[in-house]
Amino acid sequence: MLDYLPFDPTDLGEDVRLYDYQKPGVTDQRFLAHYTLPLGDDSGVDLVDIRAQLKTIEEHTFDVNFQYDIPDVPDDMAHPDADGKYHTAVVENAVDLTDIIGTIEGAGKKTLNRDGIPLQVELEIPLSIPFEMTGFDTVTFKPGMSFKLDFTLSTPGGFPSGLDNVLLIIKSLKLSKSSIILVQSSTSLSLNNSSKTGSVSLTWVGSENKTFPKDPVFECTLKIDHNGSGSSPDLADSNANYNLKIETSFENPENLTGVTNLAVDSSALEVDFGSADPITLVIGGGFISADIGVGNFNLDFGSIFPPKVDSNKEWWQNIAVRPGTVKVHQYASSPTEAGLTLETIEEKHTSLNGQHLTKEPIKINGEPTVTIAGSLSFNNITVRKDAAKYFIDRTIYVDVDIDFFSLVTLNSGPTATGGADIDEKLSRTEIFEVPDDVADLVNYIQFPPGGDKRDILNGIGVYLEVTKIERLDNMEMFVEAADLNINSSQVLESGFISTSHGYIKFTNNTEFPFTPPPPVIPPDPLVVNGVEIHINMVPTSPGGYDKVHSILKLANVEPGKSIEIQAIAKPIFGWKYISAKVPADFKEELMGRYPKAEDDPIDLSSAADYAGLGFKDINAQLYLTGPDSITPALKSFSASFGSKPAMNLYTPGGAVGVIESFPRLSVEAGEYDFDIYNEAQLPGGGNSINLKDVINKVMAGETDPLVFTYEIEMNDNRVTPAKEGVIIEHDFLYPPGTDPADYPKTLSPEIHILVELPLVFEVQDHTKDLRLEIKDLDLGDEDLFSRNNAADESYFEYVTSLELNIDMKNLAGLNKGKFILINQPLGQDQPDEIPLFDLSKQHLQVKPDMAILKRFPFIPKLIIEFPKETTDLQFDRGLSIDVQSITIKAEAGYTLETGF
Repeated sequence: MLDYLPFDPTDLGEDVRLYDYQKPGVTDQRFLAHYTLPLGDDSGVDLVDIRAQLKTIEEHTFDVNFQYDIPDVPDDMAHPDADGKYHTAVVENAVDLTDIIGTIEGAGKKTLNRDGIPLQVELEIPLSIPFEMTGFDTVTFKPGMSFKLDFTLSTPGGFPSGLDNVLLIIKSLKLSKSSIILVQSSTSLSLNNSSKTGSVSLTWVGSENKTFPKDPVFECTLKIDHNGSGSSPDLADSNANYNLKIETSFENPENLTGVTNLAVDSSALEVDFGSADPITLVIGGGFISADIGVGNFNLDFGSIFPPKVDSNKEWWQNIAVRPGTVKVHQYASSPTEAGLTLETIEEKHTSLNGQHLTKEPIKINGEPTVTIAGSLSFNNITVRKDAAKYFIDRTIYVDVDIDFFSLVTLNSGPTATGGADIDEKLSRTEIFEVPDDVADLVNYIQFPPGGDKRDILNGIGVYLEVTKIERLDNMEMFVEAADLNINSSQVLESGFISTSHGYIKFTNNTEFPFTPPPPVIPPDPLVVNGVEIHINMVPTSPGGYDKVHSILKLANVEPGKSIEIQAIAKPIFGWKYISAKVPADFKEELMGRYPKAEDDPIDLSSAADYAGLGFKDINAQLYLTGPDSITPALKSFSASFGSKPAMNLYTPGGAVGVIESFPRLSVEAGEYDFDIYNEAQLPGGGNSINLKDVINKVMAGETDPLVFTYEIEMNDNRVTPAKEGVIIEHDFLYPPGTDPADYPKTLSPEIHILVELPLVFEVQDHTKDLRLEIKDLDLGDEDLFSRNNAADESYFEYVTSLELNIDMKNLAGLNKGKFILINQPLGQDQPDEIPLFDLSKQHLQVKPDMAILKRFPFIPKLIIEFPKETTDLQFDRGLSIDVQSITIKAEAGYTLETGF
């Protein structure tokens, strides 16, 4: 039905909203146009600007990202070949090997005998004596060990006379097994009756470790020399000979490095931590002390006698170590603060729950219990001799594994925490900028008390939309803004987002008038004029923060983790009313015009297509909207065309009702989706203005631009109270969880006009028939017979006559008049007309003159013609002059059909 408006709806103006209007008791089609008319900028109280300035405060957002790192306690009991994050204590003489080495030494002490060595000159006797050591299978030494041989010479029954100088030379000494020389000596030893004893040490062959079997063979060569004379003595006793005794032993047994299957009692091994170095836990982050909620102390007893994993490294077999009498205590950091104390060490994990940990060194004392199962084997050990005893030094590995601090005390100053103290990490100061214009425009802004926990729309303050929260149990957030009457806090929890809908809210607790800060004079771009809001987090009991001494106590936190919150802070700015200033030069009259001088004029020139018609009636409802404290009166409302005299549309002095806000309509400005608007939806309090004469001037051919001008009176008694200024009120509060945009509030006086456009027309000229083009029918811009020029008659070569069949429907409301097809050929002054039928018919067959059809181009228009006696026309709701189809039937049998 939009086509039956006598002008293009887009010409009504840029800000118009157009609706399909239903009014009870009427059948004609009606539209409703809604205009919001602006007021001039010289009102003296620029309430629109106040709202715009306040909007800058409402839209201010900033990030709140707080993070504080809890110091970590290194708890990796990796050995030195790992990443080095281990706690170690060096224990000198930790393992006493004196008894073990004594056992091996005892096994090496043997006596070998060679009797009946004849005293013949130049006699060389090879000597090979096997001997067996007991108590182990093999023993391994590194270079530096030697094998000592002690020789003693004797003769059975005494030495015969004259044999004192007969020498026994012992040479080519070695100890071997299966032709493999273990140790040897290039030194020769000479014995005789006067010098009967002597020693030789067999030393290392090569630079690698040597493994001795328990049954090596001693080899050497014996030679008799008569003191170099080369002659044999006079033997008084032809049976005279030497007897030789050989005693063996290991020298430098500290070079022992391994043994297999050594039969030894558990008591032969002793471990003592008495000389252990104190262990220092390197805990950063300003750590002072902590109460341990959950944790363990782990002492790696297995590292004292490491099992065989890598044959190239030290290993032990058939041995176990238990805690025994080992105890742990930490040095006191002060006379009143002792560290952890463990009187009983468990074999695997000793609980630290409830212990107090300081940063002082940890001392380990006591003797672990050693158990040897069966025989003992080890290799690659390093023995150190101390006095007459043999020891192994040990590095013991300690794991202080803490999962949870029930309370940790930290130095939160910048030096301890790496350059940023707690005030930087857990606090934020933000300035809500208040534009200088607000102070110029506003006396004060009255705020109601802030709502409940979820109400983020009422009162003044700030709310945090939380996006991440970690380990914030026993933490509390404080917000303080003295200028906004805010000093409140909220305890935070790790489950906060799920339990509190992701918001943290801080507002005023009582009704509060906020006075904007005065402008900065002179203006300084480096100075932000506004309200400071301080946000910070502090621990709750048993934690706390000593700002003077930079001591921070945090409860229930994990070492190495962070307490963290990430949020977007937004202002809460739900005001109750505003006291706007009334300047000294306050004007009593507010002037306005529509369209504004800088905007395009209202151009209804398209109504020329409806020349001869005029609206029978056009009524407008006029409304004033504005703050409750302003009760303006409409002084004048007029229309004019260009510079022509104005047409007064309102009687001066008439009262116009004021409504607080105009109903929110669904169609946006400039859109025409024709939502239905019922009369019952009209707000009360409007006053009628008849626009019939104004619009019908346009229908009659007026071409000058149309302008509406108006004037609102707002004198002294319209300001309540005068000294307070103009009070702009919110007389409702936003319900929780709603959007303020759903509750429009007019903050400045406005004029709203609803123009009712019924499609009921009066015929203005009764001297001739009235013709209107039916715009529903559009046959395009090209010749209906597809010709390109007047000379083209190919279509008509086989056509002798044509018949037009036209079907119509939906003519309700039009009960008089007739249809005519009109075509304007080229080079012809007057159009061709093909009469069709009257409006009472819906189907017609007609054979037009072939000469008319052949004229080029044939692009007909459908015209409805009303007799000149017609007084008015009414287009009913739902009316559509719908041309369903035109069929052109040729006698030659060719049919052209078009559908619409």
